[in-house]
This record gives sequence, C-alpha cells and structure tokens, in this order.
Amino acid sequence: MRITSSIPAVKALMHELECDMEALKQVIDFLQEYDADAQLIVHTQAKNSQQAAQAMDIQVEQIVKSVVFVAEEDSTAGWVVLVQGHTHVDTNQLEKHIGRTVRMATPEEVQQQTPFRVGGVSPFAQPLPVIVDEAVLGIAEIQPAAGSTCVGALLTPAELVRLTRADVAQLS
Repeated sequence: MRITSSIPAVKALMHELECDMEALKQVIDFLQEYDADAQLIVHTQAKNSQQAAQAMDIQVEQIVKSVVFVAEEDSTAGWVVLVQGHTHVDTNQLEKHIGRTVRMATPEEVQQQTPFRVGGVSPFAQPLPVIVDEAVLGIAEIQPAAGSTCVGALLTPAELVRLTRADVAQLS
C-alpha cells in the first residue's frame, strides 16, 4: 500500500509525534514487556473518535476512547474508563460501579495523573485503574490510543483486558 500526504501534513504529524515521544516510549515498552498481541498504527492526527476512525479506515465503534474521571471530593483519585468511540460514559453507572461521586478530569488533571495528553490517553502503561465498558467486548478488533493523537493500538478486547487488568462493567 502506498500512502501519500502533503509536506505540511507530514510536518504536523512529526510535530505531534515529537510532543508525545516519551508517552509513546512508555506504551511501546509496556506492550513489549507484556508480550502484547497488538499492532501499533501511525495515522494522521485525530481530534475525536470519528476522525480517528476515518484515519484508520475502521468503524467508529472500533475506536476505544480512554476517558479520565476523578473523584469529586478528591481529584487525586482517578480512573480511566474505556468506551466505544460513538458512545459516552454513563456517569451514574460509573459512580454505582466504583461507589464514589465522580467528574471528568480537566486536561491539567489528566496530565498530572497520567503520562498522556488529552486525545492520546492510552489504557496501557497507565498508573490509574482501568474500567472497560462491557459493550467493548462485543467488537472483534478495537483501537485505543497508544499515547498519541497519531498512534493507535489494534488488538482484541480480550487482549486489552489482559494487558490493562481492567474491571468490566456496564458503563454506556
């Protein structure tokens, strides 16, 4: 396959990858350490699930968003919640599952609690507990971010759960 792109697009991609280099290294090291059955795929920058799906030439249902939540009363307590790209986290279900009141983390809180920037939050090499929506398990192949808005990991849901040691719950 031949992929073509404009020089400005390639420069933009290079800039994004440079900004995320340390996070990408952590994800790659993690995937190697745990002998992951996953492929890393570099694509044009995506600012949302629909753009990521288009860039990867997959369905938006296969995109897995990593959404960081923090406890309302203690923003140092956090969780990474994984849902399909076309859905949203049901906060009531999440609160019921973890037994605490939560809110979505601010971009600053995401960077404080994870090694990632918003848009490239990976479920891998994650210091926070991971919870995956059970609907994700019904997809044959999925693609969460791999530490960058330009890199995704293609793998099965079972492999995702194995690697992240995620809890599974109904969250969408």
